Amino acid sequence: MIYSGWTAVRLGARVQVLTCCEPHPELEKLDERMHWFIQPDNKITTYDNRYHPVTGARQQWIRARACDIPLTRLAELPEVPDIVHLAPVADEVRVAELPELPDTVWLVATPQGWMRRFDPDGRVRRKPWQESQQLLPHLKALVLSHEDVKEDIALVRAYAAEGPTVLYTLGPDGALLMHAGQETRIPAAPSQPVDLTGAGDVTAAAFFTHWYKTGDPVQAALYSMLAAAIAIESPGAENLPTRATIAQRQLSWPL
Repeated sequence: MIYSGWTAVRLGARVQVLTCCEPHPELEKLDERMHWFIQPDNKITTYDNRYHPVTGARQQWIRARACDIPLTRLAELPEVPDIVHLAPVADEVRVAELPELPDTVWLVATPQGWMRRFDPDGRVRRKPWQESQQLLPHLKALVLSHEDVKEDIALVRAYAAEGPTVLYTLGPDGALLMHAGQETRIPAAPSQPVDLTGAGDVTAAAFFTHWYKTGDPVQAALYSMLAAAIAIESPGAENLPTRATIAQRQLSWPL
């Protein structure tokens, strides 16, 4: 939520966030371009991410989980969104609760949270995405990583066959774009990684917003690689990309 939402804001979008967590005591002091609609809970979903020093492979433990996010509250948003991004992180979004959206709205998703189960000690394990068949035909786009599916490219292609454009990210090897029956290899932008946390969320937000803006999914996929390259060069969310920093990076890695 933080990485994808703030990336969209920094790329020029107005963002409305529907989530479940402990309410921030001073929402009015936050950036006015990001509007919060919070289902109150006494917990904040929290992960402990650890990365292999050589391969970059991630291991995760969940330390706390907030309540399910009530999608029925989408109808309460004051502005009809151009894009609705379903982004569960701990299987907390119920597709059956999704209200009917106008035909003009792009429904997109990053499904990693639907593909996680938790051991008693909080260790995160993979599970099948049980609601995929219900949602995939209605999606404009889907972004997921090779880690989400344990490198099962056949499964990703099956998702794409149901209708959505799929950006399948491959870490330092870039991504594979599946669009209109074609597959396009997208190279990774040069980077000096410091912290990989949030890279997938930044990639997704940049891809969705730039595709909506330009109408070109290939250019949007390349743009998202630049966005991710910038984001991972600083710890946490300290250096999320802007249109200006991406334009500067393009001088050395033109799209």
